[in-house]
Amino acid sequence: MTDRSGAWQHQEQYDAFLADARRKLLDHGLTVQAVGGDSDTLPFAYTAGLGAHDHPELMVLSLPPQTAHAILNDLGRRVIAGTILRPGDRLDGVLRGYQIGIAGQLSAKASNDYPISIAKALLPHSTTGVFQVVYPDADHRFPGEDRYTLNEAQPLLTDAQPPYLSQNPMG
Repeated sequence: MTDRSGAWQHQEQYDAFLADARRKLLDHGLTVQAVGGDSDTLPFAYTAGLGAHDHPELMVLSLPPQTAHAILNDLGRRVIAGTILRPGDRLDGVLRGYQIGIAGQLSAKASNDYPISIAKALLPHSTTGVFQVVYPDADHRFPGEDRYTLNEAQPLLTDAQPPYLSQNPMG
């Protein structure tokens, strides 16, 4: 079990968990970690391993773990295959009927609020940072766009205005 900071209460559990994450990283090139929310943060999931491909890790907020895993595994496999995701990209074929956006690099505050502790444990020397992956509301609007309806579930965690508003489809 972990507390909000990601600190493990029992070293043996942490060691076993980290060994399993390392195995997944070796077998698949990445692993995805889901983290439950608390009174200060929303639930989130993130990749661990993309830094080994000189690419930022990816993080998504407030999705059921299975959905978050599917999205992040899909995007992670694309990165491992050579795709370079950039802030502003909109991608098709990840979430049926909807595009997925890359909002940009997490702010320093968001990086502290949403720690990617397993990614840091697996790749302690990686300096690639973390990109926020965003999903649209039912009307296909993204965070930052007029009348976006999921602001509480998916606030932007970037310092800059999301460049995906420029409509940069990748397909």
